[in-house]
Amino acid sequence: MRIFTFILCLFSFSAGAQCEPDCQKHGKRAVVEGRIVNKNGEPAAGIKLKINTEHGCPRTSVTTDAYGTYKIDLAEGRYEFVTTYKTGTEDSKKVIVYKGEKVRVDFDEKRIKRNEVLKVSDEDDEPLN
Repeated sequence: MRIFTFILCLFSFSAGAQCEPDCQKHGKRAVVEGRIVNKNGEPAAGIKLKINTEHGCPRTSVTTDAYGTYKIDLAEGRYEFVTTYKTGTEDSKKVIVYKGEKVRVDFDEKRIKRNEVLKVSDEDDEPLN
């Protein structure tokens, strides 16, 4: 079954599929956690953080707790994290996660950076293990 899934993943990437099948669930997981704060620096509780594939296909979501924090396990891959503050302001970050890693992705409404890419690697551009 794993060989079939692997071949299916390779086929969908080589075919340039916009929304690949859920191939990433078969790899090792990475922990992504962070905090979302509003423009006053206060925790943004109850904010939904949408997690899409790098092609914009919805993958999953997570909601912040009373402290504005969240934590989620994801398979290795490239994602776009998208959040909308209660003021209606939208923010997004592109994130690359590697298997077995712990990645921190914070959002601050007063410091919005468009198209920020976060990557966990060493100085030789090798994934950290």
